[in-house]
Amino acid sequence: MDDSTISLTLLPTRKPPPLESESEDPIDLLLRCYKHIPEERKEIIIPQFRYRQRLFGPAVCNRLPSHASLNGDEPIFAVPPSSRVLEVGCGQGECTLVLARAVGAGGKVLGIDPAPGGYGEPFGIGESQEWILGSEMGRRGNVSFLRAQAPGVLAGGGEGRAGAREGHEGLWGGAREKPDIAVLCHSLWYFASVREVRETFEVLRRGGVQRVFLVEWDLALPEEDDEDDEDEDEDEEEEQEKKRRMREGAKRTGLKSRRERGEMMKPHYYAALVQRRLHELLSSSPSSLSTSLAPNSDDAAEKTNNIGTQQNVRTALSKTEIVQMAKAAGWSVRREGVIEMDEGMQDGKWEVEWVLSEEFEEALLRLGDGHGHGKEREELREIVEKEVRGRVRGVGVGKGQGEGDGNEDGNGGDKGRILCLDAFWVEFG
Repeated sequence: MDDSTISLTLLPTRKPPPLESESEDPIDLLLRCYKHIPEERKEIIIPQFRYRQRLFGPAVCNRLPSHASLNGDEPIFAVPPSSRVLEVGCGQGECTLVLARAVGAGGKVLGIDPAPGGYGEPFGIGESQEWILGSEMGRRGNVSFLRAQAPGVLAGGGEGRAGAREGHEGLWGGAREKPDIAVLCHSLWYFASVREVRETFEVLRRGGVQRVFLVEWDLALPEEDDEDDEDEDEDEEEEQEKKRRMREGAKRTGLKSRRERGEMMKPHYYAALVQRRLHELLSSSPSSLSTSLAPNSDDAAEKTNNIGTQQNVRTALSKTEIVQMAKAAGWSVRREGVIEMDEGMQDGKWEVEWVLSEEFEEALLRLGDGHGHGKEREELREIVEKEVRGRVRGVGVGKGQGEGDGNEDGNGGDKGRILCLDAFWVEFG
């Protein structure tokens, strides 16, 4: 045999063992792989995972709903097995884990986020991602993280973090490989600027991504009841009777009308808009950013990493604004819809707590009085007092700042109950 010839014996390919048994609740697997405080598991962590499972997973049937609740079985976005997924704005990695389970052992998920490792509560992003990579899902090797933004990743840049030592080229399998799908799951509101949102859509389009799955909070409040929209046309009589029966059934089971749900969403709505305007003002005043609400270094993050000190919402764009930017970048809407939130999701409460905190007041004071900022500051305070604090008295948020312990509307109604904004979703192609 020639010395240059090498004889190889091909061994049968061994499939990796399944991560979960058929009888195991997928939530149990996700909980094992995600760093969290056990006391928060039931009220916070499990609802977040169930919500993301509702969004992403293998398709059960071909017909997908445009209007959905959190209780359906069919995922909004069917993620094909073995897909290459780029998650933009992955944070601590809850959605990254759900996506990794959806693509399976043959797929790849790269989560990117520009935030420093110490940013986030109760565990920093870096610590949370390290935990995931050391978990049973992470050890499969189909999950990676980079501290980067989408333009840098698709152009070959980005700082490896939490085990992503090969960079995105190693993850995808070669320099010419690109992600099939980009996911933006409640991340666009937290971008530092509208320009970054626009550039993200542009670079995803140029980068060869085939689909964009987008989910974000919806600023369109459901203020009117179905009965207010009834049509007198006789041809609609059967449909109106159906709506009437649905409303009666909802009342019997304690479900809220659209108007009632809209009222319960207003604290989240106003808290988001106030944070958006605050961020705009701080961004336009460089001197006020010496202790930034959007830290761009690990040192800055450590200084502001106490619970309740970090402003999340920055751009708070509407669906119309986001879709317009995507279309301008060359994307088209393939499917779209709305997901009705239930009271298990606490994101709205967290945003409300921040605008009722001392940290919010400190941020207002950093604006100074020049350039009309003094007037703007007072207007923001008035909105918070009337539309946020005035609506949540008695529900345990903002304690120590004048909130009571009981329902103060005097009639045992829903005053003070906070419901997250509904979420809209769009599939772009």
